Amino acid sequence: MFNENNSNGNRGDRDRNRNQQANSDGNAAQNKEKVVIARDSMTKFIKPNKLSKKHHVQSYSFAGVKVEDMNDFVKPLLRGRPDKVIVHVGTYNVKDDNPKRVKVKISELVDTITNEQPNAKIVFSSIIHRNDDRSLNGSMDQVNRPVESTSFPGSCIDT
Repeated sequence: MFNENNSNGNRGDRDRNRNQQANSDGNAAQNKEKVVIARDSMTKFIKPNKLSKKHHVQSYSFAGVKVEDMNDFVKPLLRGRPDKVIVHVGTYNVKDDNPKRVKVKISELVDTITNEQPNAKIVFSSIIHRNDDRSLNGSMDQVNRPVESTSFPGSCIDT
């Protein structure tokens, strides 16, 4: 009977230690800057836990999403009050929209993010060239140029 109590007591100590470790890990995560990545499926293999040790990174992929769709998809992600928002979208717009129209839609998305989370820094990833339709790559380059040279309110490069 003494051994049973002793082993249960040790198990209780182990459980308490695990809980304390989990709580300290949770507190460390709470102190890290929150980064949300909202993206299309072109970057679906991103592993958020491998991206940064100093940021708490969460990544959400939306297959086939267009910029105008991301306006809706990003809103629930912003409720978590991220410090930084990284957006990768636009690949699926270039086929149907001219580069100027895609740029307008990106500006509207910036407005959505800024209205929902005004203190968040916003970073846009350049549109990735597609191998399935290389004729679109010139349009993608045109969209990327203005995005690279535009300074959106609240935007940053430091991720």
